[in-house]
Amino acid sequence: MKFHPLTVAAILSISVLPMQAMAQTAAAPQVSQQAQDLVNKILAAQPPFTGDAALGCKILLCLANPNGPEAVTQCIQPIQTLWHILSETPPGQIPVCPMASTPGNKNYATQAVNYYNACPAGTTPLAAGAQAALQGQPVTYSWVRDGDDGYSMQLTGVSTGIGDGEGLTPDYGGRDGNYTPLQPMTCVGQQVGTITPKDSNSMWSWYGQKPPAIPVYNQVTTIQPGMNGRAIDVFINNALHNVVHY
Repeated sequence: MKFHPLTVAAILSISVLPMQAMAQTAAAPQVSQQAQDLVNKILAAQPPFTGDAALGCKILLCLANPNGPEAVTQCIQPIQTLWHILSETPPGQIPVCPMASTPGNKNYATQAVNYYNACPAGTTPLAAGAQAALQGQPVTYSWVRDGDDGYSMQLTGVSTGIGDGEGLTPDYGGRDGNYTPLQPMTCVGQQVGTITPKDSNSMWSWYGQKPPAIPVYNQVTTIQPGMNGRAIDVFINNALHNVVHY
């Protein structure tokens, strides 16, 4: 059976109806193509939309909405149920949608410690310690005084990755009281080449050291850490699609 395009709102307004009727339900405002694909996958499995399976599928679809888990009216009740489950002592588990995944293609939501939102569409997190420059932007380096130890190299126009931010937390210093905040997460698009940084103060000859070539990407953006690391990571087609903080 081939299903017509459906939106999250359309699916969530249905409880137990024949699959053909579900496919013909009027569509509401459009959602992302990835969320639409997830809707189609759940429908293709022809599941019984009852009990825990129905709740799990509704919750997954709502969490996948980049506009927010309660942006669609029909999402308010299932998401409020989820918040209640997670607020229990001890916290309950996120209800699952069994028909959303197939071998090698997983679609699911999981609790996480994550202070960052997901990278924008078309970009991925830059690996921890890796460097990136934006296409068309200059990259320079200079030697700056580093206390009594001489000079250290400082790059301008270069971003450094921290990975996807999963599990990273601020360091409140413990007994020494030195607070270390989280750094921005760097997201990059496609690599289009490399660039050799230019010396801005002609001191390289003193030290005999030049920086290596820096990878250049067509997109470089940063995600600032939030105040709350309690999160739900939403995966579609095995990739992180959305991060919901609660």
